[in-house]
Amino acid sequence: KDYHYQKFFAAPCLCGCSAIAYTLTHPHQTLPTMAGKRRRNSNGEDETVHDTTHPSRKRRVEFGVADAKLAALYNDLSDDVKATRLKAAAELIRALADADPEALDKSLTRLIRGLCSSRKAARSGFSVALIEILKLTTKSPSADVEGVDLSLPAIIERIISITQPEEQSNNKERRDHLTGRCFGFKSLIQSQLLFAKGVSITEWGKVLDHIFKLATETTWLRRECGVTLYETLATLTQIEDLDIEYVDLLIQRLEPFKLTRTPEGLAIWLTTSVLFPDAKLPKGSWNHNDPLSSKERGTVAKILRDNGAQSEDGPTGNSTGAAQSSPSFAWSIILSHLYKRHKPSKKSEEKVSDFEKFWLEAVDQGLFAASASTERKSLGLQVVSMGISTAPVQLLHAVFSPNAMRCIINQRAGQDRYLHEAAKGPLSQMVTRSKSDQESIPVMLKGLLSGNGAVDFDRLTKSKTAEDLFARAKDESAKDALTLLQQLSAKPNAEDQPQADLKRRLLADMMLNMARKQQAEEGKDNESIASLVLSMVPFGYADASAGALKASPPLSEASQEMFRSRLMSCLNHILSARMDTDFAILEKVVEEVKTVDAASKTGLRTKADEEIVNNLETAHKTLKALKKLEQKQKESKKAPLRAFKALYALSILLVYNGEADVVPVLEDLELCYQSWKKSEDASVMLVEILLSFISKPSAVYRKIAQQVFEAFSSQLDAEGLQSMLDILDKSENLSGQQELFEQADDAEEGGESGSDEDASDVEMLDGEGASDVEIDSDVEVVEGSESGSSDEEDSEDEAEADEAADLEDFENKLALALKTTKPTEEDSDFDESDMDDEQMMAIEGHLTTIFTERKKITTNKKKDNKDAKENIVNFKNRVLDLLTIFAKQEHSNKLTLDLVLPMLTLIRTTTSKQISDKAFGLLQQFFGACNKTKKFPEADDASEVLALLHSVHDEIRANASKLHSNACSRSSLFLAKILINLDAKHYSDVADCYNNLQKEWYNNPKSQIQPSVFTEWTSWSITTKKHNN
Repeated sequence: KDYHYQKFFAAPCLCGCSAIAYTLTHPHQTLPTMAGKRRRNSNGEDETVHDTTHPSRKRRVEFGVADAKLAALYNDLSDDVKATRLKAAAELIRALADADPEALDKSLTRLIRGLCSSRKAARSGFSVALIEILKLTTKSPSADVEGVDLSLPAIIERIISITQPEEQSNNKERRDHLTGRCFGFKSLIQSQLLFAKGVSITEWGKVLDHIFKLATETTWLRRECGVTLYETLATLTQIEDLDIEYVDLLIQRLEPFKLTRTPEGLAIWLTTSVLFPDAKLPKGSWNHNDPLSSKERGTVAKILRDNGAQSEDGPTGNSTGAAQSSPSFAWSIILSHLYKRHKPSKKSEEKVSDFEKFWLEAVDQGLFAASASTERKSLGLQVVSMGISTAPVQLLHAVFSPNAMRCIINQRAGQDRYLHEAAKGPLSQMVTRSKSDQESIPVMLKGLLSGNGAVDFDRLTKSKTAEDLFARAKDESAKDALTLLQQLSAKPNAEDQPQADLKRRLLADMMLNMARKQQAEEGKDNESIASLVLSMVPFGYADASAGALKASPPLSEASQEMFRSRLMSCLNHILSARMDTDFAILEKVVEEVKTVDAASKTGLRTKADEEIVNNLETAHKTLKALKKLEQKQKESKKAPLRAFKALYALSILLVYNGEADVVPVLEDLELCYQSWKKSEDASVMLVEILLSFISKPSAVYRKIAQQVFEAFSSQLDAEGLQSMLDILDKSENLSGQQELFEQADDAEEGGESGSDEDASDVEMLDGEGASDVEIDSDVEVVEGSESGSSDEEDSEDEAEADEAADLEDFENKLALALKTTKPTEEDSDFDESDMDDEQMMAIEGHLTTIFTERKKITTNKKKDNKDAKENIVNFKNRVLDLLTIFAKQEHSNKLTLDLVLPMLTLIRTTTSKQISDKAFGLLQQFFGACNKTKKFPEADDASEVLALLHSVHDEIRANASKLHSNACSRSSLFLAKILINLDAKHYSDVADCYNNLQKEWYNNPKSQIQPSVFTEWTSWSITTKKHNN
């Protein structure tokens, strides 16, 4: 029958495929007609067709149809997708559940052959199916079936015979067959047939002998055999009333087959000692029968390192002699046993744990030794990843050993290093563990940044490992991580002051990044970020060498200034993210700064004059009074109080930062607050204070000014609004800056940007990208001649006048050096050739000095003009930010109409595309807010709105860009809507304005009016009429 079964699979059809393939792949071909069937001939008459098919052929066809499903299931057992393999195994078991012994016999043969397949996933799928089919053999009696033997000894012999490599087979085929044998015995053990009642224990001994012999004779298969034996121990624990002799037979075979001193032998020994304490372990193999004892530590380290130890007397272990591409499974078992042996205690920190001793000897000094090969270090990196993922928090610090950390840093330093990608494994494992284990984050950070790590670990390894860990730290872990940063900042373990400054800067950047990763959460008071900000105060304001800080080496002035800069950056983030809407964190920072400065011997109070100290005292008292007053007020009335509190807190902080020019602001702020308390009009003074804030380069001032302005925008009057609009009229050059800041020769406020631009809170405006509004693609913005031509002409005139004055001064100095008079138009025969060589040599030095000074003056003038333009543009940007807030919040206030014309003029006259875009965006947001809420500015008199409309049309006539024309057109339609809302009869007035404008456009060939103005007016009129009707 086996012969016919094999012939069935091998029998070809007409095209050369197998019989099963014939039935599956040739449905279009008609199989031979059975005898006695009738069919019509060409004349339409029925005739009998006699079947001439050979009987063997008919049997093959019948078998093919019956077994086609089984063949497909066998094929799916080797599929790469796990779900497909499991589904096929389940269907195969269901198909053979009630099968006869003959079918089970065939299935066993087929499954054992499948274990020898070279397909990647075949052994996994066939093993699962084989385990269940083996269990079915006990339910199917086969004694009465000829040629079928499903007894346990027969099954063992069948596994051996089917997996026996042929003599002429190559190395690959031999490897596949022997690996299949190992998997066959593994399936037999897991089916538990060997441990069934009535089965002799000698069968168990035979299977063990085959496995141990396979592990000894084929060293490359030793690991797989070791895994099989290790998993066997887990299988034995599932058997009820197991005779311990089964375990003894297994463990006693380690020594005869010389597998005791191998990684696999270690794993089996340790697992047996835990799962089966009563088992008879071989005596004399290990000291006190414990491979992990202190005396055996070196031997175990060598076994794991060399994958099998060698002694001086000869081989005591079975070494594979091949480099390991991955760690043995014994590593995880040994590490887990060391974890369990660690008993945390109060004295455990003083005593080095067994795990740490083992790690240093086996991993750090073994796999990462200076003489270790690249392959061995690769293995070590995988073991480090294993330790990071599995070590308890109490032992995790030991994983960050010296040689291991040095290897990671060196290999990640450049992409040309052999283990560059391999060294990424431990770093990725740290981030993975941090997602589920908060307690491990501070330990890992300490291992990376201190001890064997480096403060600049992320920079050295070109990664963001430490940054990611800081970002994931929460609650207690965040506090511990912050404490670590404080300790390292105080004592950065630097050799000299420059190195200490560099490390402290990196640590301050980590604090800043940690703050920036935090987000506002409802129901939380943001204690973590408050603690983070407060922790930076001592490093910026305390005594550099004394007090609780105890910095070593002492903080330099540059480091303290840097910490103050990072502190302001943190406050900027907090305000931007709306994490301190009541300004409580800002208030705490000021209180902490006051306390730290009072305790410092080098604080502001010891250096500042009496006037500054008195102003600070007054400001602190007012801030305290505001806090008490805020607590008594209802929530709806707290906004102005919080605004004043923020202004006072920031002003005080700026004074402590050494900005003496803020002291007058404190005085003005006090007057403003007192006026507000008496219900007097203080909006103008408040606007001036806010303008002084936003004139500074720091972004935190801008955030404070914006939030304060939001609270007071409803109280803004016409005078306060005009003071802001006046700034937008200033020319964007040196003279405009001098007029605006009332400075003749100095532009310090606009030029200072902090010492640390890369991470400071200085706001950098980058041209086109800073626009708050998206402009349609067909809008053409032309800078230069179209956008601000008149302003540029004024600038050129001023520049020419300055150049003429400088030239005259230069000629006077030159004439004095030559001891001549400056030539005039009448002196046409002026000649300097009367001087001899000696005279020329004598004045050469004077001429060099004069020309050098002339060059410096020219260069400085250009730089000053460029810096002045940047300062004015930045200032105008911030003023526009405030006006945008006013236009959105108070869009129904009639004062907002005063914004329309200045914005149109600004779009036309500015030389900065960024300014024109932001002004256009302000108008868009203003119009959009009105249309959305259906609330428009309440004009008292239609004539004022109509006059404004005429002014807008005058702007349309100006020579400007398409952006300006678009803004004018939208503004005109907005004003038209306001007029018609007042009274529908005003439509004729608006139409007359457009009619006059259109006549001018049509009759004047040189008119700069854009035709789109009229098409938009017509479309708007049609839409409005339909809506009204």
